[in-house]
Amino acid sequence: MKSTDPKLIEEKLKLDQEFKDYIAKNGFDYAQYCAPPAGSWYESYRQRVAAIEDKMLTKLEYWKPPAA
Repeated sequence: MKSTDPKLIEEKLKLDQEFKDYIAKNGFDYAQYCAPPAGSWYESYRQRVAAIEDKMLTKLEYWKPPAA
């Protein structure tokens, strides 16, 4: 089971607010969000979110056909 550590939840909520503030100030750039340039704010944001979600969320296990 993955973590429900209150510190991780708080950090994720802070990142969500930081994202909202960034978008309000700079606008949303879909191209940079989907494929962020190295060193960009979007790249840093997505890396931090991925690190938190990796600790909090259970990985999906996809169905695999039985071996024949």
